[in-house]
Amino acid sequence: MKIDMNAWNQTEAADMGGFKRLPAGGYVCRVQAVREDKSRSGNDEIVIRLDIAEGPFAGYFSRDYMHSVKRWGEQAFWKGTYTQVTVGKSIPFFKGLLEAFKASNPGYEPYFGETGEWDEQELRGKLIGFIFREETSPTTGKTSVVARYPKDVETIRSGNYTVPEPAMRQYYGPASELSPLEDEDIPF
Repeated sequence: MKIDMNAWNQTEAADMGGFKRLPAGGYVCRVQAVREDKSRSGNDEIVIRLDIAEGPFAGYFSRDYMHSVKRWGEQAFWKGTYTQVTVGKSIPFFKGLLEAFKASNPGYEPYFGETGEWDEQELRGKLIGFIFREETSPTTGKTSVVARYPKDVETIRSGNYTVPEPAMRQYYGPASELSPLEDEDIPF
């Protein structure tokens, strides 16, 4: 084996295993980006890109994404997302999400026009609490921690919540069916 000593001398050593995995639990998050989309069944939904805003894991998803870009390039994706359908039987859950935003951001009140139009971009930069649950993929067997339950930030800060048991993630089909976020939606 021959080593390129010029490259060797110009390279910093990688910290093997220095990146801690996010444990399941409650976190205060900040919205980095948000967009409208369609669910796999064709329903209106919003996709919220989150990052941890407080505590020892602050900036976790930003760091993870930057690491992924270095390693995977254009195939990297933001892992801290939450998706909420906004129509039909999901309206109570959507309303609960917006109530958590209201409680977490004093003075914030979602504005709905006369015909119900709403600009999801008003969520950018807002704080919200989320309970993250450990889930296992039925297709790969890999386990990850995902945002599942929106809460107001005071509930998270007080620790007055229960972390749900790990679960098997629902399988909806290939991830390639998801539409990617545009570059302008990436917060850096």
